[in-house]
Amino acid sequence: MSTKTSKKELKETKPEENEEMETHSIWYGRLKTNSVEAKFFKEFLIDFKTVFKLDESEYESILNHYWGKSIEELEKLIKTQNKREKKVKETFKPDGLTKPKSAYNLYCKYYATDCKSKEIKFELKNASSTWNELSDVKKEKYINDALKQKNDYNSQYENLKADAIKNGDISAEKPKAPVSGYFRYLNDNRSTIKEKLIKQGETDKLNTKITTEAGKMWKELSDKDKEPYETIYQEEKEKYNV
Repeated sequence: MSTKTSKKELKETKPEENEEMETHSIWYGRLKTNSVEAKFFKEFLIDFKTVFKLDESEYESILNHYWGKSIEELEKLIKTQNKREKKVKETFKPDGLTKPKSAYNLYCKYYATDCKSKEIKFELKNASSTWNELSDVKKEKYINDALKQKNDYNSQYENLKADAIKNGDISAEKPKAPVSGYFRYLNDNRSTIKEKLIKQGETDKLNTKITTEAGKMWKELSDKDKEPYETIYQEEKEKYNV
């Protein structure tokens, strides 16, 4: 049943049909856009069927009245909603943790305070020009302070993130898949192959040609030469599988 029903169609239907179509339209919209209500509706419906011992026709009638589709479609919707929620949760944003300032921003704060004490109007362009005129020695103080802020922030961030994972607020990060022996070989020899191709006048679609050339070189390698790359791959693969 479509959720979009024209006024003309509503007028042509009987009052009881009208009411059911409106009910279905309202609930369909709510379940489609609200993951909490969709999950609750499914749980409630299953519990209702069990407690009142509904037969399949009665169960389907209630499901159709409010949802208008099969239970499989409802489960599919909930699964999609769960994926969206998980994606949002995986982006960790700690509350109350202030991001570190750059060395330049710390200097601007000092410059603004200095202007205020001297009753001089603060202008960002002046702050920028005076910052550029500072010697490396005088900039060092702000650079060190910024680095300390950054290290403190990273430390607090990792601790809060670990707590969030432990408490189940966000999911743990998935381990990265191991790099195959060939791709490790490619990464180790990319710059050499690139330089070789450029000397040969090959500049068009260089990345593709580097990959092709690396593939040829890899095939020509003996098993003994491939062994170090394959060994690392197998070790990382075992860790990844665990």
